[in-house]
Amino acid sequence: LISLASLLPAAVLVLSINPVLLLGAILAAFGWLLAFMLGSSIGQLAGSQPITIFFTVMISELARVGAFKLQLLATRLPGVFNSAHPTDAIVRVPHVAIANGIGMGIAQTLILYADLFSDATGPATWYLPTCPQMPLVLLSAILCLVFGTMQMLWSLIIFSKLRQREWGQVVMAVASHLLASMMTLVTGSMEGGCLLVIVTELLIVAGLGFVAWRLQY
Repeated sequence: LISLASLLPAAVLVLSINPVLLLGAILAAFGWLLAFMLGSSIGQLAGSQPITIFFTVMISELARVGAFKLQLLATRLPGVFNSAHPTDAIVRVPHVAIANGIGMGIAQTLILYADLFSDATGPATWYLPTCPQMPLVLLSAILCLVFGTMQMLWSLIIFSKLRQREWGQVVMAVASHLLASMMTLVTGSMEGGCLLVIVTELLIVAGLGFVAWRLQY
């Protein structure tokens, strides 16, 4: 429940508004899945986990931009135009961006952590050698919660800044995604790294939340 504490309420509140939003979330999930498959393939060829993370992040962000472009094109369909903002009637609605983030967040949670959560139903409690302070399943649940929240915030920020053509802010959002993802490598590479990772990820969430709070849709 911790792992989906942000995604499930958002899904219930947002995706129930319109079937189009549910479709957008499903397409976003497939976009993240494709990014993960391509990134993993490239990482395996290079034999490097950081390369896997780098390409997964970059390709998933391309998928996010692609979703924005598709939704922007959809405003040209008959009956979609808004008289006040005829060129971006759909992407001006934050629910569309949130739905995109929900889809990516749920796909990331299911693909990366489903096996771990399934195994956690057994009698044993797993710990990382570098993080004896916290059970692995709890650490993973917290990271799922954090990344699910960040996926929604990244979509909100990137959709808004693409619409406003503020490219520097788009680059900053993508950079924060790359930083947050690369930080997960610290968990198993140094003693007590999990606590450092959690604190860093929460700081990134706070920063993204502040930027999203100041957005004007």
